[in-house]
Amino acid sequence: RMLCRIDRIYLSKVIIGNNPKSEWHNILSHKWIYDRCREHERNPDGYLDLSPGGHFKSSVAVKLSIIQEHLVNPMTSICLFAYEVDFAKKTLLFIKQVYENNEDLKALFPEIFYGSLNPAKQTGTGGWTSDSLMLKPIVEATQSFPSLTVASIGKGKTGYHFDKIYFDDIVYRDNATPMRMRQMRGEITGAFSTLNQGADSIRRFAFVGTRYHKDDPYQWLMDQKMVIPRVYTTTDNKKLD
Repeated sequence: RMLCRIDRIYLSKVIIGNNPKSEWHNILSHKWIYDRCREHERNPDGYLDLSPGGHFKSSVAVKLSIIQEHLVNPMTSICLFAYEVDFAKKTLLFIKQVYENNEDLKALFPEIFYGSLNPAKQTGTGGWTSDSLMLKPIVEATQSFPSLTVASIGKGKTGYHFDKIYFDDIVYRDNATPMRMRQMRGEITGAFSTLNQGADSIRRFAFVGTRYHKDDPYQWLMDQKMVIPRVYTTTDNKKLD
């Protein structure tokens, strides 16, 4: 139980990817991805992680991170923002399938997951859908906010208050226009308004993405010192040559 909560390598290779042919078993054998896992474990909040596509940043910094958040504190309420809600729904679907079908995880944490029971029936209307899920402790406590819900940037959840929010690939080729980049600054500020302030007034959030425009919201976030950047390029020396 403790290893699942603190070690993303163990969680991904032994629990989620327990089949040696599983993508989750294989991708984390790469030293670069291993290093990113350890980096995120040490500092999960307040960072902007930028790297090219195909570098498993969403796997490490979003999917595994959300699962660990729920294992550590199943009362945590999370919102995942993306460029399009359908993209965020794919992440939610993956996490739901892990929670529904991973027998090792269900056996290790019977107080969190529903075992052999149907989650949709146990949570009631709206508790286990294509855009949200509620874990057993939240349902038993009759908490109104979901364990995880998803939204597209600019179309947040009115009236919700989350313990942590993730922004996963909110900038993409199709929306990287100067006007859309400026609009998104206000939308990010609006998303921040849904955050609860925890102990010591700390607001918990994480950005993960790839750059497609020099004046994108990521640059604005860095200029305003709202995030701590972690930037990785496709070259070892971070130069074009």
